[in-house]
Amino acid sequence: MLSDQAQAVRIPLVSAIDPTILNLQLGLDLPDDLGDLNTTSATELDISAAYREKRDLAGQAAQVVLDHRDCFNDLYTDQASRIQRSPAQVSEVVMPSPAHCRDGWPSTSIGRQGACSDHGGVVPGNLWATLLFT
Repeated sequence: MLSDQAQAVRIPLVSAIDPTILNLQLGLDLPDDLGDLNTTSATELDISAAYREKRDLAGQAAQVVLDHRDCFNDLYTDQASRIQRSPAQVSEVVMPSPAHCRDGWPSTSIGRQGACSDHGGVVPGNLWATLLFT
């Protein structure tokens, strides 16, 4: 059983041009046909599909560990059991959002005193995509 606190998983929003992420994903030698990385952004479907794919792969690895328990210590078998019990699919993705006025107005004054005072106040931005599971 998953605890109530484990029902939401948060993923940090990273810039597509962050060199650390590019090196991690693509290696140090970047291909010539990447296109405009500034316009690359993940959608709810992309994030759901990525979670499902990673969960499927982790589930396959966990099954190998569980099938051969005598070859692994308790730390690995416990982790494999947790992976097997984790949700296979995301029910909803709440995407990151910038700070904005409560009525939806995209003020350029956010961060200064009085910003959005005529628009119901400031709603803080969300820098994380949140995955929800049922």
